[in-house]
Order: sequence, then structure tokens, then C-alpha cells
Amino acid sequence: MTETGGGTLILSGNNTTTGGTVIQDGTLELGVDNALNPTGNVTVDANGKLEDDNHNETVAALTNNGTVDIGAGTLTAASYSGSGTLSLNINSPGKLKVTGTAALAGTSLTLNFGGSYLPTGPSIPIVSAANVTGQLVSVSHTAALSVTPSYTGNTVSLGIGEIPYLNTAANPNQTQIATTLDQIRDSAAGDLTNVTGSLNVLDSDPLRSALNQMRPVALQSLAQLSALSENAQFSSLTQRFDAIGRGATNVASGHLEYYDARTQTSKRVEAALAYGGPGVSGLNVSPAASGTSWGYFVSGVGSFGKLNASSNSSGDTPGCKFTNSGATFGADYRLNDRLTLGGAAGYIESHVLSDLNASTVDGQSFKFGVYGVEHQDGWLANGYIGGAGDLYKTNRNITVGSLSRSAGALNLNVGSQTDESLRTEFGGRVTRE
Repeated sequence: MTETGGGTLILSGNNTTTGGTVIQDGTLELGVDNALNPTGNVTVDANGKLEDDNHNETVAALTNNGTVDIGAGTLTAASYSGSGTLSLNINSPGKLKVTGTAALAGTSLTLNFGGSYLPTGPSIPIVSAANVTGQLVSVSHTAALSVTPSYTGNTVSLGIGEIPYLNTAANPNQTQIATTLDQIRDSAAGDLTNVTGSLNVLDSDPLRSALNQMRPVALQSLAQLSALSENAQFSSLTQRFDAIGRGATNVASGHLEYYDARTQTSKRVEAALAYGGPGVSGLNVSPAASGTSWGYFVSGVGSFGKLNASSNSSGDTPGCKFTNSGATFGADYRLNDRLTLGGAAGYIESHVLSDLNASTVDGQSFKFGVYGVEHQDGWLANGYIGGAGDLYKTNRNITVGSLSRSAGALNLNVGSQTDESLRTEFGGRVTRE
């Protein structure tokens, strides 16, 4: 029987031919045990493949110059030779059993680790023969697993060990994640064994991708969220400061403002409303109403945008989309024609959607502070001191092969009075119109 063509032929019954089998091109898949003539020779040419499909098969001489995939079955042959590839399923390894000589010189070995693999320690026998000659020219492995063949006069076995994840890390961020995983790798229990098993079977590029997903890169947007909400609130305050400087206590002014996340600057796109006085008539920019020292204001803010992905020596930072919205309100009291003191509070809600596996960061910022504005002869000086309480909820989606996990917990508690935990801002502004 000779197979030609590039397709797959499946033998689903016992073959009654008395001759041999030649696979010139395409795949011959054995759908049952003993699908081939046990006394016939089998030749696999360079473009051919014999797929044992986890069955048990017996043939005469096996000449492999293409691919023989034993899977999890046992392929028994009177002899073996050739310069092709043997393929095995390592999770339930098949075996090549040769009653005569197994000439391995020129043969490569490819291992299918499946979706997960944890080394068990003992060596795995893959070839037994009356006589083994030569050695495999190459043996496949993964970025995290080493495969070492050992030879005796009549057997070939494989020893599978661990390669540190750290060896694959390509930047400082990946190095930190890989170092931590290497420390817990051998003591992993529960679901962590599913994670390390899935990492073990990856090649270099997919493993680096997995390390990138595990690092909390989406949390880099926390600083951008803080800047967004801070700029949104302060832009509302500066409008109020300017209005006070023009001598207004009951004022209505409208504008829009957008925030450029690249330059971290705000430009007018927002709408603001401030009010002081007993009625809504006369809501305009005007000198202070006689006898009215109190002023009130409220400002609604909102923004949306997208940040493109970037790269530096620490690694790649994925792009993201962001939105925020909220309001700032306050009240102030004009002490005299020059000096006004007031207080403000605000609430900003933010959302970031990362381009990396749709990870998210949601923020709530509660802001408060006091301010003072002094103006005279066209000069304006203002000062503001305040604080904020920021609440963040994060969700990072991690996909490694067929394994999918989410990381939602993050401990942000750090030591007090350190650069990491204490962040202050101080500044002032003086203008003249």
C-alpha cells in the first residue's frame, strides 16, 4: 500500500494486505490497534507521516525518513532506521519497541508536552531494543524544561528537569516576576501547580508574554488616574480664582477642557458654574454685589482618551483607554476687597481599560482643601492646600495557553513617611492682567 497526496488517510479496521506500506506524502493515521500488516515493512518518506494515534501497532522493518508519531501507544518493529523524526506524548509517553536493532543515528525526537507538565523525577523509557546503536541528533524541549536522553545498549530514557524561568526573562520587569516564580516553583500546591505546569510547556516568546501579563503593568495607569483627577479638580478651582480676581462673587462662566495625558496639561473643554447671592438673576461675571460676601460654585468635569503603547528598558507598557467624570464644589468668603478665603471638595470617578487582556483599573477620588486668593491692581495670587482619598479596584486578566486567571487583589500598604507612601504637591501662581 502506497499513500500519496497531502491529505490524511485513516485506517479504521484491521488491514488484510500481505505487503508493506509506503507513505510518500501526507499522513497515514492508524485508527485501531493492528491496522497494518504485522509482517510488512513500513517506509515513511520525507513528506510523509505515520500517526499511531495512541494505538498499539506491530510492523516489520520501519524506515523513518519523515515523521513517526507514536503518541501514547506502543509501536513494535523488527528494526528501526532512518533520518526522520520520532514524536512522543510526554504526559503519557508511548514507546518504540524494536525486537532487533534500533539505529538512532540521524533521528530527531520531538516531545509533545500538552497544555501542562510537571517533572516527576524518574527517567522515562522511550526506546527498547535488542540492540541500540547511535544517538538522537536532537531532542526538543521548552524554555522552562530541559530534556536529557540517556543510552544503554538496549534502551533510551529521558530525564526531564527544570530550567529557571529567570533564564528566559528579557527585561527587569520580567526578571522580577520570574525570580519570584522560581522561588515557589518546587513548593507549589493547589492551583499554583496548574499555573507552573502551564508555564513549563511554553517556548521562549510565549513564556515572556506570560511574564508580561503577570506583572502589574496595568497599575501604571494609577499615576495617570491621579493626574487626571487632580488636573480636573484644579482646573475648576483656577476658574474660580480668576473670577474672584475680577471682583465677582456671583458668577456664571462656561468652558470645556480636555486633558492631554502625554504632556499632562489641561486645556479648556469643561463647563463651570459658580453662584453667590439670593437669586439666579444676574448670573454673569460682574463686580461683587453690594453686601454679598459669600460665594458658591460647582463644576462638572469629564474626560476620555487613549494612551498608545510604549517601550523602555524596563519593558513594554500596553496602551489603554480612560474615562473620568465628577464634580467639584465649594464656598468662599470675601474678607475685604483684596482677600478671599474658601474651601472646596470634589469627587472624581475614573476607569482605565488596558489593551493587555482587557485588564481594568477603577478609581474613586474624594478631594478636599482650602484656598486663598489675593488681588490688587491687576495682580492675582492664590494658594491652595488640600488632600485626597483615593480608592482603587484592579483586575488583571492573565491567559497562559488554555489557562485563564484573574488577579484582583493588591496590597497597597507601604511604610509610612516614605517616598512610596507619602506624596505631596506644593506650588503657587501669580498672574497679572
